[in-house]
Amino acid sequence: MIRDLHTLLDDTGRRQLRALIARITAAAVLQALAGCTLIPLLSAVFTEDWDRTWTWAGVLGALVVAHHLLILRNHLASGELSSRLLRLLHTRLGETLTTIPLGWFGPGRSAGVNRLVTKTAIDVATAPAHLIAPVVTAFVTPATIIAVTLAVRWEIGLALLVGAPLPLLAYRLYLRVIERVEADWEAGTNRASAHVLEYATQQPVLRAYGRTGDEDGPLGAAFTEQDAQARRMVLGNSAASAPLFLALQTVLTAVLALVVHLSLAGDADIAVLLAVMVLAVRFVEPLTAVAEVAGGLRIAAVGMRRFQELLAVEPLPEPVNPAEPGAPTLEFRDVTFGYETDHRVLDSLSFRAAPGTLTALVGPSGAGKSTVLALIARFYDLAPGDGTVLVGGRDIRELGTEALIRQLSLVSQDPYLFEDTIENNILLARPGATRDELERVAQLARVDEIVQRLPDGWRTRVGEGGSTLSGGERQRVSIARALLKDAPIVLLDEVTSSLDAANERLVQQAIAGLARDRTVLVVAHRLQTVRDADRIIVLEEGRLTESGTHTELLAHDGTYRRFVAGREQADAWRLTPH
Repeated sequence: MIRDLHTLLDDTGRRQLRALIARITAAAVLQALAGCTLIPLLSAVFTEDWDRTWTWAGVLGALVVAHHLLILRNHLASGELSSRLLRLLHTRLGETLTTIPLGWFGPGRSAGVNRLVTKTAIDVATAPAHLIAPVVTAFVTPATIIAVTLAVRWEIGLALLVGAPLPLLAYRLYLRVIERVEADWEAGTNRASAHVLEYATQQPVLRAYGRTGDEDGPLGAAFTEQDAQARRMVLGNSAASAPLFLALQTVLTAVLALVVHLSLAGDADIAVLLAVMVLAVRFVEPLTAVAEVAGGLRIAAVGMRRFQELLAVEPLPEPVNPAEPGAPTLEFRDVTFGYETDHRVLDSLSFRAAPGTLTALVGPSGAGKSTVLALIARFYDLAPGDGTVLVGGRDIRELGTEALIRQLSLVSQDPYLFEDTIENNILLARPGATRDELERVAQLARVDEIVQRLPDGWRTRVGEGGSTLSGGERQRVSIARALLKDAPIVLLDEVTSSLDAANERLVQQAIAGLARDRTVLVVAHRLQTVRDADRIIVLEEGRLTESGTHTELLAHDGTYRRFVAGREQADAWRLTPH
């Protein structure tokens, strides 16, 4: 645990940790020596040598005062170190989350990260304040007592030395059991947390189908599993602790039996034997104390490992000397990519989008359209030999993340708005923008109509995820945000796929404003968007099967022609009464 703490701390924290361990060691030695003064003190009392009695009483008092002063200092220092560690964990976690590939954020990651930030971070941060002292004391105090006892009564010291490995072995067994059951409990808790988030955010769907009270659903099953694992953890803790406490009691009983034997044999000073008997009890006490916090030690150790696993996630490699992009072009050169090694999503895909043009990607679901946008935004990196993605004529890996992001604006089919005002959600793209710039992009994206209609105007709060706005309104706010960023390349991912006719018309107008004088790559199913594209690329099973303008592709009896026929048939569909 101490080694893991040393890894998580910065240089200042490591110095504080070493100093804290040194003081805890000193306090443990003083605690043991204070107990050892009972040997000369009781000898002086039994021989009625009051001068020696008062001398050793003074030594005992001085050791106790020094020990308590160190304990007080250690409490303050450990609390400070715990606070520092908590800040460092949150800071390093935030820094890591901003540099690792966005493809890492898959299903269940939100619940896991949330648990890391909250409970796990607290479990780890409290280790310096509550767990280091018992661990250090459990080794230092018994070792000091063994050394003194060997010098005074070697038989008893040897008994303690021989018996010491027994509770240590039982302690290692205890930790192994706790680690196994705690890992299962942690996994179950993460699953339950994910289902709680899903349950809270998907209330409209659950209520529509009357499943809010379904105890047999995923949420109820997750809680049942978590309860079962919690019971297993409690039972495992109790079962594993029994051998540990049995080992401690066995060592203590054996030492006390030896003391009684020596006393009855008249082979030792009774005062010395009484003092050694007290020392034997003091020998066991720190080991008992560390056994009582062993569960906390294991939980902290598992938490540290989880933090280290996340912090060890490889960030996107950055070039030493980032290249400068040229004209805003997009190009795929023989790109092959799959989320799993045995399944290709894109297969030897090559195309180029010229500056200032609108390129549409069409194709059936699963053809790889959204994957194309994800690779351009560098959510994932291509493996060596799997082709090249170029932006501005440069391999995106040569540009570096910051330069690449400056070139791109991405609008998804389900844009996320933060729980803030409409104004601040748009200013997220460029916080230093002027009021005139804000109002200009709002007009282009048709957000001005939303602002004028709402009572609080620009200061209207949109709720978590933009929940107080309609889907079309969220899209227009996200398009205004992309406009304000003013990037030369725009990626649009089916932004009108789930909108009604009125909102689709407004969003189409916003897209037209966004596409002006920019290079636009759009994934679309609506004919209105596709028909006006300068170039249409048809994907099937990750391959480019057709490419050209709307008119050119209609002239061929291919996938695009069938796509248009299907769209026109869908647009003509009406619900009529019998």
